[in-house]
Amino acid sequence: MQNNGAIDHDNIHRKVEDGLDFILRHFNEPLFPRKIMTRQLRYQVEIFNKEEALGYFKSSNYEDCRINAYPVD
Repeated sequence: MQNNGAIDHDNIHRKVEDGLDFILRHFNEPLFPRKIMTRQLRYQVEIFNKEEALGYFKSSNYEDCRINAYPVD
């Protein structure tokens, strides 16, 4: 993740996106809306697409990011 002391944010984002895609492949339809939580939020928020989840994950510096296994009823 580091290159000469510099953090490669694009690489981190790609890895997180790949991981999220992997997780989403295991969920049943509908994929969204679904709740996520991050270290920064400390509470669950409802998201409506993958890009919205990635935005929250990025703003939390990819720390302690979680996605609920079940969609919102």
